Amino acid sequence: MSLFYFLFQRGIYLDYYTGLHSPSISEKLRAIVKDGIHTSEDLKNALPKDMHGLFPQLSVDSQWPRTIILHGVLDDIVPVSESHNISGLLKKAGVPVQLIEVQDENHGFDISPEAEQKHGTVFDRVKDVIKERL
Repeated sequence: MSLFYFLFQRGIYLDYYTGLHSPSISEKLRAIVKDGIHTSEDLKNALPKDMHGLFPQLSVDSQWPRTIILHGVLDDIVPVSESHNISGLLKKAGVPVQLIEVQDENHGFDISPEAEQKHGTVFDRVKDVIKERL
């Protein structure tokens, strides 16, 4: 875990996750998104085709299954804006999606020892969505 946090803090986790560290894929993607004006096509073009599957937001279409997303609002690893983004893309594609923002929680809140007691009703919503699909 220490290596993950080191790479995350340096902003180069994707470089080592994908093997694209020379040149840095992280730097390339940051340059594309820095002004906030970009499309998924811009991102697809920046990545080798065999890496597209690592980025779910690049393959959203109407064939996605119904989706429920839980995200801790205080997440300092994956910003909650990422869940807003994928949720918006899914809605635009006509996919039923629910985004549940869990207040006062960080990344990994769902694996803490008291998670079931604290967030049982939220987890029950996830269970109900899964049961509907089985």
